[in-house]
Amino acid sequence: MMITWLPWIFFSAAAAILIWMWRDRKRSTSSSTHSDSGQPQISAGALRRKLGDLGDGWLRAASAGELVTACALESTLTHLRRESKLSPAAFERDIAPAIDRFLEYVQLLPASESHHHAHVGGLAAHVLETTLAAVRLRNGFLLPPGGTAEEIDELRDHWTYSVLFGALLHDLGKVVSDLRIEWVEKPGDKPRAWLPLAGDLVATGAHAYRVRFAPKFERDYQAHRKLPLLLLHRIVPSEALAFLGRQPAVMQSLSDYLSGEDALTSAIAPIVQRADQSSAARNLKNGSRARFPSATAVPLVERMRDAMRSLLADGSLPLNRDGAAGWIQDGAVFFVAKRAADAVRERMLARSEASDDGVPSSNDRLFDVWQDYQVVEPNPATGQAIWPMVVRGDDYCHSLAMLKFPLSALFDDPQAYPAEFAGRLEPQVSDRGGGDGAPGERKEGPRRTIREPRFARAGEPDAVAGSDDASPKPNLARSAMQIDVLRGGAEAPPTRPHPHPTTDTTRADPDYLDAEDAASAHPLLAEDGPVVPHVDVPDQAGEVSELALQFMSWLKAGLASGAIRYNEAGAMVHFVEEGMALVSPRVFREFVDQADDAGIGAGDGRRGAPASRVQREVIKAGWHQAAPGNSNILQFAVVKRGGALAGKLAAVVIRRPERWINPVPPNNPNLKPFDLFKNAEQAQAVFAGAEGAP
Repeated sequence: MMITWLPWIFFSAAAAILIWMWRDRKRSTSSSTHSDSGQPQISAGALRRKLGDLGDGWLRAASAGELVTACALESTLTHLRRESKLSPAAFERDIAPAIDRFLEYVQLLPASESHHHAHVGGLAAHVLETTLAAVRLRNGFLLPPGGTAEEIDELRDHWTYSVLFGALLHDLGKVVSDLRIEWVEKPGDKPRAWLPLAGDLVATGAHAYRVRFAPKFERDYQAHRKLPLLLLHRIVPSEALAFLGRQPAVMQSLSDYLSGEDALTSAIAPIVQRADQSSAARNLKNGSRARFPSATAVPLVERMRDAMRSLLADGSLPLNRDGAAGWIQDGAVFFVAKRAADAVRERMLARSEASDDGVPSSNDRLFDVWQDYQVVEPNPATGQAIWPMVVRGDDYCHSLAMLKFPLSALFDDPQAYPAEFAGRLEPQVSDRGGGDGAPGERKEGPRRTIREPRFARAGEPDAVAGSDDASPKPNLARSAMQIDVLRGGAEAPPTRPHPHPTTDTTRADPDYLDAEDAASAHPLLAEDGPVVPHVDVPDQAGEVSELALQFMSWLKAGLASGAIRYNEAGAMVHFVEEGMALVSPRVFREFVDQADDAGIGAGDGRRGAPASRVQREVIKAGWHQAAPGNSNILQFAVVKRGGALAGKLAAVVIRRPERWINPVPPNNPNLKPFDLFKNAEQAQAVFAGAEGAP
């Protein structure tokens, strides 16, 4: 009888053990912020309400797992895990704990009081967005600068750690410079000030915390700069620091950046800074406008909008007449740029209680704010805020530098829109946006013209008549500036190239490359600036799709604004003897990531699928240089300083780039056709002495 029951006893015991192991695994994975399995047991909205239900501004101290759910960070973390290209074991051991500790430090704090990511949980969202963007950018850089191919390969993970931790900690100083945080151990206790050096709120034993914003005169930005380095050992696991410590130069670069003392010389600084700018710009354009409950500062853009509305209401900005400040056309008002900016500044100063109440003294700063928040429409020819326009009335004609405001941005009720201008408003084509203008034309514009576009001369020789590879004229009404040019640091001025070239050694598919590429940098002349889109483009002579046109319009606008860098380390575009080299597939992926309204299908759901489609459409247009063997991809050898061969780059090369931009920048002398050489030894011998080539 006992023998009969033995199998059932063993089966029951085994089942109990399996159930216990499953529950233990579920409990452990539910506490991890980085588990790919399982679903959260509570929705993000419900958890946010739970964390904020104490009233009077108090928030419950939360675990890292709760914060991931409350801030909807799961997708960002999934992408970060994949884009880091680290092994799962390394990520779980070194990266995931650092993210957990960071989250428990920042809790639901905002990233700012009235600028980007000002909402509850904004700091966590901003920093993890920045970290993801930095890791993606890092994949386009070869570190260390000027290193050999062997060094670059051997130290890849070390530099990835450095970039990742630099991005993760870069804004940690805000918790002491901008915020004042108090906490209680249990309800009813007397609040105590939180000191970050004492540990995170969870480790401190806080039940709840409350946040207020420090007055500007109290904000200690020196502490902001120092705190990230001081907290490095608290956030980053000791195993990860030991791994970095095996390469002193890598560790020093991270320390330099986090300390703020030598941040500009750190190799990771340009990567993290571009990623930071990208996250901030994306949030300003498309992010939440909610603000932290205790915030008191009014966002600058709201003050500017209120000032503009009051100026329109009282007639201080007259419309649609000779001597007016603005003219109405096609659902938008075109304001004289300098006049509008000066008037808005004066109105804000008149309303301010203090003379230094955050009112910018520079018109460029006002233009930036309007463009950051999409209050003005950018000029599709340049991607900048200024529109050089010609105003033609019954008895007057003026050439003006203008700003284009959609009426919906200034008036809540369409019934209140002013009447349309009876004359004509036309884009002006001239050397530097100034126009040659007929005698008696009035010219107004900002004294600072750095943001005004430069145009090719009307009628300037463009392409050989009857050329069979002429490019089509883009439809500027559907401008590529509807595309969110952010990841490459669209709002930042063009950065100086690295003092040493970088590259990426990859294996190229004949038609499509799956690796992220970068090329060596050649120092640009000091006067070099953003390239300028050519205005007069010949009619098309081939099978050209709307998608190909959108891509080229986006590319032109990015080059003009400086958002897309060229001829430098990590750039997606290089100019070579054969034409304009577009690093593949990186430039096409970048376009897809930013082209929210470009009509690109999701393909099979992979990131590479729609990017491959864009590349095919550009190739079908017939603008590119074919490689031997009917390949559409050209291979280039990359030469670093000293003439050594550093690697290989693959690109789609657009012939005769003067059809698209003017002037065409000088060629990058560090790129040479790779197929000229049978092997790397021959290439290195030929490249010796390439330094300083014209």
